[in-house]
Amino acid sequence: LRKGNGAEGVKGAPDDTKGKDECKNYIQAMSEAKIKLAKTSKRLTQILGPARGTLKRLDDILAKFEGSLDGVWRSYYLTPSSNDIAALATTPAALTEWTSSLGTRLSFAYPQNAPQWWDALKNIVLSGLLLGLLGFAALRGVRFLPEHWHGPCRGAIRGVWVWLAAGLSILSAATTSSGGIYFAFVLSGVLMVIYGVAAMSWRLLVAVRPMLQGKPSPLGRLFPPAVLGVVMLFSDLPARVLGIIWPLAMIIFLVRIFSINRKHKKTRHEHPPLLERLFYGCALWFGAGSLLVAVAGYARLAILLYMLLFALVNTITLGNGLMHMLGSLLERWLSKEERPVLNAVAEAVIIPFSWVLSLVCTLPWLWAVPGASHILRQGLVANYTVGDASFDFSKILFIAVLFFLFRSF
Repeated sequence: LRKGNGAEGVKGAPDDTKGKDECKNYIQAMSEAKIKLAKTSKRLTQILGPARGTLKRLDDILAKFEGSLDGVWRSYYLTPSSNDIAALATTPAALTEWTSSLGTRLSFAYPQNAPQWWDALKNIVLSGLLLGLLGFAALRGVRFLPEHWHGPCRGAIRGVWVWLAAGLSILSAATTSSGGIYFAFVLSGVLMVIYGVAAMSWRLLVAVRPMLQGKPSPLGRLFPPAVLGVVMLFSDLPARVLGIIWPLAMIIFLVRIFSINRKHKKTRHEHPPLLERLFYGCALWFGAGSLLVAVAGYARLAILLYMLLFALVNTITLGNGLMHMLGSLLERWLSKEERPVLNAVAEAVIIPFSWVLSLVCTLPWLWAVPGASHILRQGLVANYTVGDASFDFSKILFIAVLFFLFRSF
């Protein structure tokens, strides 16, 4: 704008030459940075080349190790121990050798100094407070259930949540700062969780079947030998020693179960349902089977079979109780008269959901039994062939859910 036309002159007009110089300097700086980055990338490639080769070799070694685990656990559970006189004569020597190595094993089982104990106790207290609040919230939430469930559910929470909270709190402190694991914390925490889940399973079933009120839980009968078996497997006792202790434990267990069943048979006036009768009776038969397997020289396999019995009874008990409890809630919120379609669909979903949840609640056994996680993982990914069709666990579970859904429709 020119002066004299009523406007002021423009001061500080942009200098095109200065802008071009700045762009040129910027492009030059970017080019130099690109060259430096290329050189740095080349040096890093040279440095990381051996490391990548090492990682590849480690991956190959890990793959071979995982492939050999099948044979390791098969040998661990299926290799018999000799029961002749010559083998039994070496039992004291094997026990002495195991005792001499016990100190080294215990050094990894629990904290070894004051700072480690402080960290572990801090995790236990904080986790216990959090789980205690969750238990209080669960008690407050019982009022939303049908009235006949109030008493059993409150009793289940008060009597069970202490064990679950204690076990989970101890498990929260089982990991060391360096990434290791305190095996004593894992063992005690898992056993508390298993006992809590077993107690909850039976109390739910008693709430469904009032006729079971006051009757002893079959899970309570099965639990003490299970604890003994877990401790012996975790301590890695010699097979010959296991072949002596476990049969004696099974004999004591069978005598106790037989006397309890005989006493209960004289005093009872009504028969429990078939499923509960099977629970009471299977302990005797599975105990006898575990005893025979142990006498044959497969003590570790005998303990594994007994653990399988406990997990099976716990799963069926919990699944049955969950299914009836969720069905009662469903009838309250989605009655058949008011919403028949939604009721039918929800009922179809409840059945597989209850059993899947009960299976999930038995997962603590994966930490209680050595090699159980690997055995389960192999069972889940294994293909089962029926004629020309091939199935794995995920397909079987999907087919089961579809069955209940389409059956409901």
